[in-house]
Amino acid sequence: MRDRLPAMRTAAVKALGDITTAMDRAGHPKGSYRLILQSYPSPLPDGARIRYPGERYDRLTQGGCPFFDKDLTWAHDELVPEISSTLAAAARSAGAEFLDLSGAFDGREVCSTSTVQAGPGRQPSGRTSEWVRFVASGLGQGQLQESLHPDYYGQRALGTCLGLQLDRAPGRYACTNTPGTGPADMRLQPAPSA
Repeated sequence: MRDRLPAMRTAAVKALGDITTAMDRAGHPKGSYRLILQSYPSPLPDGARIRYPGERYDRLTQGGCPFFDKDLTWAHDELVPEISSTLAAAARSAGAEFLDLSGAFDGREVCSTSTVQAGPGRQPSGRTSEWVRFVASGLGQGQLQESLHPDYYGQRALGTCLGLQLDRAPGRYACTNTPGTGPADMRLQPAPSA
C-alpha cells in the first residue's frame, strides 16, 4: 500500500492544478474562491475497540465488519493517517487548504464498541449509531459500493466539518467529533504541521 502513496499524491496535485486551471479559465482567479482538499475518516476502529470479540464469522453476519484485529489496527492507526498525511502534502504542494478528517469518526466507526447498529428495535440516532455503512454481502443494488462509506450521520458530520472550515480563515484544520453528541457537534482545530 505504501508504494502507492506517491502516485496518489501526484494524482491529487494534478487534480488540484486542473481545478485551479478550470477556475481561472472560467474567470475565477486564485483568491476569489477556496480550494479545500479533504482526507478520509477512518471507517473502522482499531482491533481493541471492536464490538464483536474473537475473529469469527459473526463479525460479517451480525456486524458487517469481516476483518482481523491486526488488520483493523493497521488500517485505523497506520493506513488512514498515512493517506491523510500524503493528501496534506499534496494540498501544500498545490497551494490548497487541507481538512484532515482521519479522526472525525473515532468512536463512531462500524462495529465500534461505542456505537450500535440500527435495526429492528434500535432506531438510528446520531448520538449512538455507527456513522459508517457496514460491509454488505453485495446481493442488493449498490451494497458493495456503499460498504464502509459514510452513512446519513457520517455525511452530516462531514458537512459540518467543511462548514466549520469555511467559517475560519484559510488554512489546515483537523475535524473531530464530540463523544455522546450528534453530527452537528463536530469540532475543528488547526492541524499539526507535518
